[in-house]
Amino acid sequence: MRRIIILINIIILIISLVFIIDYLINSNNAKSVYQEISQLYYRNKESRGHGKNIEELKSINNDIVAWIYIPGTNINYPIVQTRDNIYYLDHDIHGNSSKHGSIFMDYRNNVSEDENIIIYGHHMRDGSMFGGLKKYKSEACYRDNKYIYLDTDKGRFKYRVFSVYITEGNTDYLKTSFNSTDEFLLYLEDVSNKSLFKDNNKFNGQEKLITLSTCSYEYKDARMVVHGYLVLH
Repeated sequence: MRRIIILINIIILIISLVFIIDYLINSNNAKSVYQEISQLYYRNKESRGHGKNIEELKSINNDIVAWIYIPGTNINYPIVQTRDNIYYLDHDIHGNSSKHGSIFMDYRNNVSEDENIIIYGHHMRDGSMFGGLKKYKSEACYRDNKYIYLDTDKGRFKYRVFSVYITEGNTDYLKTSFNSTDEFLLYLEDVSNKSLFKDNNKFNGQEKLITLSTCSYEYKDARMVVHGYLVLH
């Protein structure tokens, strides 16, 4: 019996090591992919401008529609968009299978028209992708890192963070557009009231929003959500 128990423990240890090694390899591969494209993006950014650089990235993958950068975090990635919200959950920007997936925009979104741009990314244990959003659980981070930058072929959009909260994955915060100003104002009031930290924002229903969504681990199917409103374009 003792030998059987030892053998079972050895098997469990080997399986665990295989999973750890596989995760580390995937993590290293994902890091290399995004370091490479980051170098390409920033190499000529100052001379070419935001829009032309996004167009250049389309030669790598035509699904690339924007670039997101959040000071104070490690979030500095290209954003892709395709015909659904599933494909890029487990594919990188080159279309290769990847547990890290990609940062991707909701398939319903039109950056130039919609009131709410929704962007998704995995919360990876190694802190990559949207893992950096967990910093916003700290009020100090919330107060000190208020801006999200979104570069598109239309130029740079700057958003000010106004709401951070944990919610269930099946809630209705994932709205890209609204039928009326009143409906939009009710949405703004709702997501503001949910925030872990409060600001005295005054909205008029003409705002443009960005919503970042990632997994969280407080309970099953939990999501961490960060909302910002447009302050500069």
